Parts: sequence; C-alpha cells; structure tokens
Amino acid sequence: SNLAQAFQYILLNAIKALEDQSACLYLHVDEEHSSFPRNFWGTLVQPIGIRIDPATIKNSTTLSWDQLSEDMALQPNDKDTTSTIPFLHLEDIPRNDLKRTLLRRLWRPAKNIRHKACNRLDELMEHEKDYIAISLHHGGNKQHLKAELYIEKVEQVAKEHFDAGEIPLIFFATDQDCSLLDEFRKLKPSWRMVSEACSPPKTVWLTGYEKFFVE
Repeated sequence: SNLAQAFQYILLNAIKALEDQSACLYLHVDEEHSSFPRNFWGTLVQPIGIRIDPATIKNSTTLSWDQLSEDMALQPNDKDTTSTIPFLHLEDIPRNDLKRTLLRRLWRPAKNIRHKACNRLDELMEHEKDYIAISLHHGGNKQHLKAELYIEKVEQVAKEHFDAGEIPLIFFATDQDCSLLDEFRKLKPSWRMVSEACSPPKTVWLTGYEKFFVE
C-alpha cells in the first residue's frame, strides 16, 4: 500500500505542476529514510525524466501527502471536472482520463520486472484477451464488502461489453484479503476467477514489490 500511495503522490504532484504550467516537478528519493529498496528507481522502475543537480534548484515548494490528498482541485468529487494542458495537446480532458494519460508516462517498470510481470499475467490469465478486473481494497476499513454487489456489477459490465453477456475470465486485485474471493467462488462456481494475491502457496518467484506490479 505504501508503494501505491507513493505513485499516487507523484501523480498528483505531476498534475499540479502541469496545470500550473510554469512549474517543474522535481522528484527527490531519500533512500536513507525510505522504506523502499535502495536504487528503487533504477531497480524496479525506470528513472523518470532527466537527472538534475539539487543545488541548481533555487525556488521550490514541497507539498505533503496531506496537502495533496485534501486538495479538492486535484481530487475533485465531480467526475465531470476537466483539465486543459496546451503543451501536451490535452484540452478539456476528464480528470480520470488525465490520470491514466500521465500514469502511462510516469509508470515505466524496469525491463526485467516488466518481463516477469507479463509472464506471470499470461500464466494467470491463461493468455485470455478478454477479462474483467476487480479491485478489492479494504485498507483500514474493516466493513465487510458484499460479494452480491460486485456480482451485479460484473453481470452489468458483461452485458454492455461482451457478446450475449457472457462472463469472461475475472482477475481479482486485492490487498491480501481473500475472503471476498472465496465468497464469490461459492456464489458463482461456474465463473473463472484468478488472483495473484490469492494464488495457492507455491515456490515464491516474486518479491512483495514485484507482486505489486502484477496486481
């Protein structure tokens, strides 16, 4: 979860810098005090942008996670909120689409990590091209999530996107809580469901961070 939050933090900073238009996003990784592995950006993720000497930065503002997470301009509740970034040729782009666009620029797994994750996904997904992905994340909320609500959503999505409403392979991304997946399988035994986090114990080939890339 720390890794996911870190990328969310970078993503929101990038959006703020781009919308300001006069700002440049500078990413400093404090490896001495970070819980991430050393040389994280070279080992698991390709370095982003260009290297710069911190001494050359004259004016900078550091935004905390709390400041970013509480900034409603960055995370508006209104799904119709749009952004315009002329030099990226993005005009009136919905906020979620903007996040996806920037994530493709920022999220660059290292070649060996990408190779491992893609091979694992091929194995899990049985080389299927069509699938529905479900994200199950409890976080600090212990409230029980009802499988029935997810089942209704899956059936609705299948009717809208797949021939005859056929249910394709379902991929579960989760924060290690597999109880809901177990409930799913009891309610819908005919559905094909896979999950990296809830896979049967076997030889560990991925570290915790590498498993994150598969999720």
